[in-house]
Amino acid sequence: MKDTVAIIGSHPRTRDRFDFGRTDVDVWVFNESAKSTWCKRADAVFQMHDPTIWRSSTNRNDPKHYEWLQNTDIPVYMQEKYEDVPASIKFPLNEIIADLFGDYKPIPYITSSVAYALAMAVYLKYKRIEIYGVEMETNTEYGHQRIGVAFWIGIAIGRGIEIDFHSDSILNAPLYGYDGSSRIDKDVFEKRIEELKGIAVRFKAKFEDAKAVVYTALEKFEKDYNAGLPDIEKQIQTFGQMAFNFGMADGSIQMDESYLRKCIQQEAETGNYIIVRQEFEGGHINAQRNYQFVMVKAYDIAKHMNACLTHLRECTNRHERRNVSNDMKKLLDGYAQITTQVGMASGISLENKQWMGMLDQLGVAAGGEEALKLMSESLMGNVPVELQ
Repeated sequence: MKDTVAIIGSHPRTRDRFDFGRTDVDVWVFNESAKSTWCKRADAVFQMHDPTIWRSSTNRNDPKHYEWLQNTDIPVYMQEKYEDVPASIKFPLNEIIADLFGDYKPIPYITSSVAYALAMAVYLKYKRIEIYGVEMETNTEYGHQRIGVAFWIGIAIGRGIEIDFHSDSILNAPLYGYDGSSRIDKDVFEKRIEELKGIAVRFKAKFEDAKAVVYTALEKFEKDYNAGLPDIEKQIQTFGQMAFNFGMADGSIQMDESYLRKCIQQEAETGNYIIVRQEFEGGHINAQRNYQFVMVKAYDIAKHMNACLTHLRECTNRHERRNVSNDMKKLLDGYAQITTQVGMASGISLENKQWMGMLDQLGVAAGGEEALKLMSESLMGNVPVELQ
């Protein structure tokens, strides 16, 4: 056992930074990696998945992985010692927890194969841990596995182990409360608002067009029962969608204008300004709650509209049709208002989520123009094609 262990994941961006020619380090890899061409040597392999996965030829990474496991002489840490894998070693989970935490029984927080390897390295008392090829950029990995890796790195550092983490994304963030660069510039908000205003104008025009189509169909039916209402459901659906789209853009505008006003006020009072991530997160959560609230109202109005439309189709008397049609128009006005509110809640939620993403992904280090570009692409990706 060397003083240093290199834990090497499969992400090519940082994986290849490790020099396999080194002789001063033990090399640990994961799953099918030991068979890969990039892996020149391995002193241990971690295969901590359920046997259903590694025994099956449906293995998405290597259908012959089980055959390799049966024949390798490289030590393989697994959940158990398996007779069909001669080199397998049962991972000492209970021993690690007892040794590192004693009578205190916290959640071990081993949420990935990398976390298992880190726990083992701490348990074996390596003096230095080097990590390569571990970026964890997929949704599953980002959602909870990163936290487990960070937890075990903290345990290692707390025990005096030197950590050399070759990563472009993990543990790479501004210092909370101190790093003033973690902000979105005022001009980004200003440009974003102007862009959204142009989008809102288009949405508003589409809404007015859709409204005219619905009202024209109703008025035609008022005068002539035989005209019928063959496409009215589809027309009303388009009408509601346009109201939603306008509301989405308008909600985003109002949200960003509030942030811009706050920046201006902060700068006037203190000489500096910043909108912290927690504010974006709070706006996102509040908008989600409001979305649920207004959706209940939207469903209620839609139910009354369906009943009114059924009644309208049964009206053979012209005078009665006019009265019921007027009732329908009132419901449509209410429907437009509530679907606009639904859109606003969605827009506010999405806008805040995107701003959080900019701070997380860029750290604003890439500059305001790049942040604005990514925001624009994200919003337009949520707009129906025919509206762009």
